[in-house]
Amino acid sequence: MTQMEHPLTADVQKALTNAQKLAAVDPTKQLQSAASRLRTARDQLAQAREARLKMHGSWAKFITEAVQRWNQHIEDFETRDAEHQSAIQVAMEKYQNAKQEVESSKEALTASEITLDINAEVNDEELMADDTPSIQDDMKAMVTNLDRIRARQAEALEESATKKPRVEKEEEPNVRLLGAKSLQPFGGGGR
Repeated sequence: MTQMEHPLTADVQKALTNAQKLAAVDPTKQLQSAASRLRTARDQLAQAREARLKMHGSWAKFITEAVQRWNQHIEDFETRDAEHQSAIQVAMEKYQNAKQEVESSKEALTASEITLDINAEVNDEELMADDTPSIQDDMKAMVTNLDRIRARQAEALEESATKKPRVEKEEEPNVRLLGAKSLQPFGGGGR
């Protein structure tokens, strides 16, 4: 069977004509379309980088504020701890005075040969030992670590600011287009 024996219907001929038109795409339009997609992709990349930079900046600010806040907490802790340490010192002095009074009273009682069962023996080592954990050292270490994080983040932000891509004025691609000379005004054609 040949094509002449069975002619193509109008719908098939129309589809064939449309397909041939699509196959012959204008290179100028294709280049302009590609340049437009490139511009859009570049803008999206710049926006994504800017968003990431802003997020890092907000976290750097948060860490800086956290360092300041924790430094204030440490100062408050040191003040209150010093007050408690002072109270412990006063109580220790009272304890030492009371212990000396008990010893003096025991000596006087022994001298008078009166027996009295006084069970005031307390383990001095238990009373003298400071068994509180070093919270202050732990808080200072935490603030030091936060400060290191803040410093590294600030350094990274400075580096990214120096590596920021240049955004130049949008220009048409520097490519010779077919028929470009015919689009130039009189007296200005060609390069």
